[in-house]
Amino acid sequence: KKKKKKKKNLASPYGSKITTRAKAFAACEKDKNCKGFTRYGSANYKLNKKTTKTQTVGNVAYIKKGTAIPSQGRLWGLYEGYKLTGYASNTKYTSDSKAFTACASNSKCNGVTKEAASNYRLNTGSTPSVKKGMEAYIKGSSFTTSNSYYWSEKSGYEFDSVGTKKYKTLANAKTACAKAGPAKCTGVSKHGSKKYYLGTSGTIHPNSDYSIYLIGGSEVKYTTVTLTYDNYTWKMY
Repeated sequence: KKKKKKKKNLASPYGSKITTRAKAFAACEKDKNCKGFTRYGSANYKLNKKTTKTQTVGNVAYIKKGTAIPSQGRLWGLYEGYKLTGYASNTKYTSDSKAFTACASNSKCNGVTKEAASNYRLNTGSTPSVKKGMEAYIKGSSFTTSNSYYWSEKSGYEFDSVGTKKYKTLANAKTACAKAGPAKCTGVSKHGSKKYYLGTSGTIHPNSDYSIYLIGGSEVKYTTVTLTYDNYTWKMY
């Protein structure tokens, strides 16, 4: 008997049922009390006031993270008044762009902290802690822009369900997905050379043979994937 995959949900749901993931993103972004939302099933999303996660079969949790900063082909979650721990190098950088460039190519670097004016350090830690006067930038997933949307790339994963139509190029698949919109298409799945399918599920699972491209918002307004929507990064569990 096939074992069901355990998913997660967040604590303290509130408000009315929301029918699409896109609407849930938008509603949570506008609500200052919203810390994330949970998918309880098809066309059933609820906002959450807490980020405490519990294991529940079939559910998926999305936690609102820092403001999204796109740089060096990656998304960086900004946390004002926070810092990261551990140094990935001894170098001090004079600008965020120089620090992002160095961190993006450093496998030990999980983020950047602005410790003072013109003083940026690469960090090995990825959990921000409160520190007045500092800014933490957490390194997120790589991304591209296409068809007026941001796309987060993740190799080794697959959507739980995809459409039946096959596309020969990534560009054509992204165009079709963008036309359908995030409410109906959750991204593009690459199944091999010249084999691309549209994702129809908001849930994903590991599969070393595939890669996925999750569709985000029309602007840059974290199993773990960084999504972008309404100026925030979102961590999906």
